[in-house]
Amino acid sequence: MSELLGTWYGKLLMLLALAAAAVLAMAALAQNRAEAQLADLTQLMGNARQAFGNSSDGYRNFVNGNLANLIAAGIIPAQMVRNGQLVDRWGDVVSIEPAWDTRNSMAGRITFGGSESTEDCVRVILGMKDFDALVVSALAFTADSPPAHDAYSAGLVTQYCGVSYPAGSMVTVTFS
Repeated sequence: MSELLGTWYGKLLMLLALAAAAVLAMAALAQNRAEAQLADLTQLMGNARQAFGNSSDGYRNFVNGNLANLIAAGIIPAQMVRNGQLVDRWGDVVSIEPAWDTRNSMAGRITFGGSESTEDCVRVILGMKDFDALVVSALAFTADSPPAHDAYSAGLVTQYCGVSYPAGSMVTVTFS
């Protein structure tokens, strides 16, 4: 009888260990996905600045309708393209377009999101740098007033990131 209990106890401990490992792996994957999205956005904004920043047309050709040319020119990072569409790390379609920025005239605008978790949204928003404007749901930041890394700001960003959860929140970044 004690052998039978020992065997069941061992199997139960093994299952608990596997469950704990799966939870840790999922948490690491979520953090990596948000960090990878930040890296993708940073690369896309940098590439677009190089290609369009000093152009007489500005960001006029920075549009989804010109996606094939933007991919061929290396402006769109390869990891953001799936089946000929521009997507974020959660598989949502990303929209790119020129925007009028009162500080810098022509700018680029990237809109993404929709199925990320509230936690992923917060990681992306608090990690964004080098933008002219950043909007999550109805919460707006500017280059002069970026999201702070304090408890109050994190709570506010969490609230706005969670507005439409579980569908996720739309995030718009304007840059020049």
